[in-house]
Amino acid sequence: MNFSDVNAVKDMLALLAPGFIILMVQEAHKVGPRDSLQQRLFSYAVASTAYFAAIAPIVRHAGEVLSVPVLWAQVAEYAVLPAILGVILAVCRSRRWLDRISRLLKLPPIHHIPTAWDWAFPLQRSGVFVIATLENGDRFAGPWSPAAFASSTSGERDLYIPEVWDAKEQGPWERFEPKRAILLCGKDIKTIEFFNAGESNDEETTSGTTL
Repeated sequence: MNFSDVNAVKDMLALLAPGFIILMVQEAHKVGPRDSLQQRLFSYAVASTAYFAAIAPIVRHAGEVLSVPVLWAQVAEYAVLPAILGVILAVCRSRRWLDRISRLLKLPPIHHIPTAWDWAFPLQRSGVFVIATLENGDRFAGPWSPAAFASSTSGERDLYIPEVWDAKEQGPWERFEPKRAILLCGKDIKTIEFFNAGESNDEETTSGTTL
Protein backbone atom coordinates (compact mmCIF):
# COMPACT_ATOMS: atom_id res chain seq x y z
CA MET A 1 0.00 0.00 0.00
CA ASN A 2 1.53 3.32 -1.05
CA PHE A 3 1.25 6.73 0.60
CA SER A 4 -1.71 7.84 -1.50
CA ASP A 5 -3.63 4.71 -0.52
CA VAL A 6 -2.97 5.40 3.17
CA ASN A 7 -4.27 8.93 2.79
CA ALA A 8 -7.34 7.66 0.97
CA VAL A 9 -8.11 5.26 3.83
CA LYS A 10 -7.61 8.04 6.38
CA ASP A 11 -9.93 10.34 4.44
CA MET A 12 -12.59 7.62 4.23
CA LEU A 13 -12.38 6.94 7.98
CA ALA A 14 -12.61 10.67 8.71
CA LEU A 15 -15.73 10.91 6.54
CA LEU A 16 -17.37 7.94 8.29
CA ALA A 17 -16.31 8.95 11.82
CA PRO A 18 -19.22 11.33 12.64
CA GLY A 19 -21.85 8.86 11.45
CA PHE A 20 -20.11 6.03 13.31
CA ILE A 21 -20.06 8.02 16.58
CA ILE A 22 -23.65 9.25 16.20
CA LEU A 23 -25.07 5.78 15.58
CA MET A 24 -22.83 3.95 18.06
CA VAL A 25 -23.93 6.25 20.88
CA GLN A 26 -27.54 5.82 19.81
CA GLU A 27 -27.25 2.04 19.46
CA ALA A 28 -25.80 1.75 22.96
CA HIS A 29 -29.33 2.52 24.17
CA LYS A 30 -31.11 0.54 21.48
CA VAL A 31 -33.29 -2.41 22.45
CA GLY A 32 -33.44 -5.38 20.12
CA PRO A 33 -31.12 -7.17 17.67
CA ARG A 34 -28.31 -5.26 15.97
CA ASP A 35 -28.12 -4.73 12.22
CA SER A 36 -25.60 -6.60 10.12
CA LEU A 37 -22.16 -5.08 9.48
CA GLN A 38 -23.13 -4.20 5.90
CA GLN A 39 -26.27 -2.42 7.09
CA ARG A 40 -24.34 -0.55 9.77
CA LEU A 41 -21.69 0.64 7.30
CA PHE A 42 -24.41 1.96 5.02
CA SER A 43 -26.06 3.71 7.97
CA TYR A 44 -22.73 5.27 9.00
CA ALA A 45 -22.27 6.62 5.48
CA VAL A 46 -25.80 8.07 5.34
CA ALA A 47 -25.50 9.65 8.79
CA SER A 48 -22.11 11.15 7.96
CA THR A 49 -23.39 12.55 4.68
CA ALA A 50 -26.33 14.21 6.45
CA TYR A 51 -24.02 15.50 9.19
CA PHE A 52 -21.50 17.08 6.82
CA ALA A 53 -24.29 18.58 4.72
CA ALA A 54 -26.34 20.13 7.55
CA ILE A 55 -24.31 20.38 10.77
CA ALA A 56 -20.59 20.54 9.97
CA PRO A 57 -20.75 23.87 8.06
CA ILE A 58 -22.39 25.51 11.09
CA VAL A 59 -19.69 24.14 13.40
CA ARG A 60 -16.91 25.37 11.14
CA HIS A 61 -18.44 28.83 10.86
CA ALA A 62 -18.89 29.03 14.63
CA GLY A 63 -15.26 27.99 15.13
CA GLU A 64 -14.06 30.73 12.78
CA VAL A 65 -16.22 33.37 14.46
CA LEU A 66 -15.03 32.35 17.94
CA SER A 67 -11.41 31.94 16.78
CA VAL A 68 -11.23 28.38 18.09
CA PRO A 69 -7.86 26.67 17.42
CA VAL A 70 -7.99 24.33 14.44
CA LEU A 71 -7.25 21.20 16.49
CA TRP A 72 -10.04 21.85 18.97
CA ALA A 73 -12.44 22.77 16.17
CA GLN A 74 -11.73 19.43 14.49
CA VAL A 75 -12.20 17.54 17.75
CA ALA A 76 -15.56 19.25 18.21
CA GLU A 77 -16.58 18.62 14.59
CA TYR A 78 -15.52 14.99 14.32
CA ALA A 79 -16.10 13.68 17.85
CA VAL A 80 -17.78 15.89 20.45
CA LEU A 81 -20.75 17.13 18.46
CA PRO A 82 -21.50 13.71 16.89
CA ALA A 83 -21.54 12.19 20.40
CA ILE A 84 -23.95 14.88 21.60
CA LEU A 85 -26.19 14.31 18.57
CA GLY A 86 -26.14 10.57 19.27
CA VAL A 87 -27.36 11.16 22.83
CA ILE A 88 -30.09 13.54 21.62
CA LEU A 89 -31.28 11.03 19.02
CA ALA A 90 -31.26 8.22 21.59
CA VAL A 91 -33.45 10.30 23.94
CA CYS A 92 -35.81 11.29 21.12
CA ARG A 93 -36.07 7.67 20.06
CA SER A 94 -36.65 6.20 23.50
CA ARG A 95 -39.24 8.84 24.46
CA ARG A 96 -40.83 8.75 20.99
CA TRP A 97 -40.91 12.53 20.63
CA LEU A 98 -40.89 12.25 16.83
CA ASP A 99 -44.17 10.32 16.94
CA ARG A 100 -45.97 13.61 17.54
CA ILE A 101 -44.71 14.93 14.22
CA SER A 102 -45.84 11.72 12.51
CA ARG A 103 -49.32 12.07 13.98
CA LEU A 104 -49.53 15.72 12.90
CA LEU A 105 -48.67 14.59 9.36
CA LYS A 106 -51.31 11.82 9.59
CA LEU A 107 -48.63 9.16 9.29
CA PRO A 108 -48.70 6.04 11.47
CA PRO A 109 -45.59 6.11 13.70
CA ILE A 110 -43.28 3.10 13.55
CA HIS A 111 -42.17 1.87 16.94
CA HIS A 112 -38.40 1.91 17.44
CA ILE A 113 -38.50 -1.46 19.25
CA PRO A 114 -39.03 -4.25 16.69
CA THR A 115 -40.85 -6.89 18.78
CA ALA A 116 -43.09 -7.17 21.83
CA TRP A 117 -40.44 -9.41 23.43
CA ASP A 118 -37.83 -6.64 23.24
CA TRP A 119 -40.34 -4.07 24.48
CA ALA A 120 -41.72 -6.01 27.47
CA PHE A 121 -38.65 -7.23 29.34
CA PRO A 122 -36.84 -3.87 29.83
CA LEU A 123 -40.03 -2.51 31.42
CA GLN A 124 -39.97 -5.06 34.24
CA ARG A 125 -38.68 -4.09 37.67
CA SER A 126 -37.33 -6.14 40.54
CA GLY A 127 -40.14 -7.95 42.36
CA VAL A 128 -42.11 -8.82 39.23
CA PHE A 129 -42.45 -12.54 38.59
CA VAL A 130 -41.85 -13.93 35.11
CA ILE A 131 -43.94 -17.02 34.33
CA ALA A 132 -42.91 -19.03 31.27
CA THR A 133 -45.22 -21.70 29.89
CA LEU A 134 -43.57 -24.18 27.53
CA GLU A 135 -45.06 -25.91 24.52
CA ASN A 136 -45.41 -29.12 26.55
CA GLY A 137 -47.39 -27.32 29.27
CA ASP A 138 -44.64 -27.06 31.90
CA ARG A 139 -44.54 -23.77 33.82
CA PHE A 140 -41.50 -22.08 35.30
CA ALA A 141 -41.55 -18.88 37.32
CA GLY A 142 -39.08 -16.68 39.07
CA PRO A 143 -38.59 -13.10 40.21
CA TRP A 144 -37.15 -10.70 37.66
CA SER A 145 -33.83 -9.32 38.85
CA PRO A 146 -30.57 -7.89 37.47
CA ALA A 147 -29.29 -11.47 37.32
CA ALA A 148 -32.11 -12.54 34.98
CA PHE A 149 -31.68 -12.28 31.22
CA ALA A 150 -33.86 -12.23 28.11
CA SER A 151 -32.01 -12.53 24.82
CA SER A 152 -32.32 -9.63 22.39
CA THR A 153 -31.04 -11.51 19.36
CA SER A 154 -33.50 -12.44 16.66
CA GLY A 155 -32.00 -15.93 16.24
CA GLU A 156 -32.81 -17.31 19.68
CA ARG A 157 -35.26 -15.81 22.17
CA ASP A 158 -33.94 -17.66 25.19
CA LEU A 159 -34.71 -16.74 28.80
CA TYR A 160 -32.58 -17.19 31.91
CA ILE A 161 -34.29 -17.23 35.33
CA PRO A 162 -31.73 -17.26 38.19
CA GLU A 163 -34.18 -18.30 40.91
CA VAL A 164 -36.92 -20.79 40.01
CA TRP A 165 -40.19 -21.07 41.91
CA ASP A 166 -42.89 -23.72 41.64
CA ALA A 167 -45.76 -21.81 40.01
CA LYS A 168 -48.67 -23.96 41.12
CA GLU A 169 -52.08 -23.51 39.58
CA GLN A 170 -53.57 -23.89 43.06
CA GLY A 171 -51.99 -23.06 46.40
CA PRO A 172 -49.02 -20.94 47.39
CA TRP A 173 -45.97 -20.66 45.20
CA GLU A 174 -42.77 -21.99 46.71
CA ARG A 175 -39.14 -21.51 45.87
CA PHE A 176 -37.31 -24.69 44.95
CA GLU A 177 -34.75 -25.75 47.54
CA PRO A 178 -31.88 -26.02 47.07
CA LYS A 179 -31.95 -22.87 44.99
CA ARG A 180 -31.73 -23.46 41.26
CA ALA A 181 -31.66 -21.50 37.99
CA ILE A 182 -32.98 -22.42 34.57
CA LEU A 183 -32.25 -21.56 30.95
CA LEU A 184 -35.26 -21.81 28.64
CA CYS A 185 -34.78 -22.05 24.89
CA GLY A 186 -36.93 -19.71 22.85
CA LYS A 187 -38.25 -22.46 20.59
CA ASP A 188 -39.73 -24.22 23.62
CA ILE A 189 -41.51 -21.17 25.10
CA LYS A 190 -45.21 -20.81 24.33
CA THR A 191 -46.19 -17.82 26.47
CA ILE A 192 -44.64 -15.38 28.92
CA GLU A 193 -46.62 -13.81 31.79
CA PHE A 194 -45.60 -10.99 34.11
CA PHE A 195 -47.03 -11.09 37.62
CA ASN A 196 -46.61 -8.32 40.19
CA ALA A 197 -46.31 -10.08 43.53
CA GLY A 198 -47.10 -6.85 45.37
CA GLU A 199 -50.60 -6.56 43.92
CA SER A 200 -53.72 -8.15 45.33
CA ASN A 201 -54.46 -11.50 43.66
CA ASP A 202 -55.63 -15.00 44.37
CA GLU A 203 -52.15 -16.54 44.27
CA GLU A 204 -49.56 -16.20 47.00
CA THR A 205 -45.81 -16.54 46.96
CA THR A 206 -43.95 -18.08 49.85
CA SER A 207 -40.42 -19.27 50.46
CA GLY A 208 -40.12 -22.94 51.36
CA THR A 209 -39.35 -26.42 50.16
CA THR A 210 -41.39 -28.00 47.42
CA LEU A 211 -42.47 -31.55 48.03
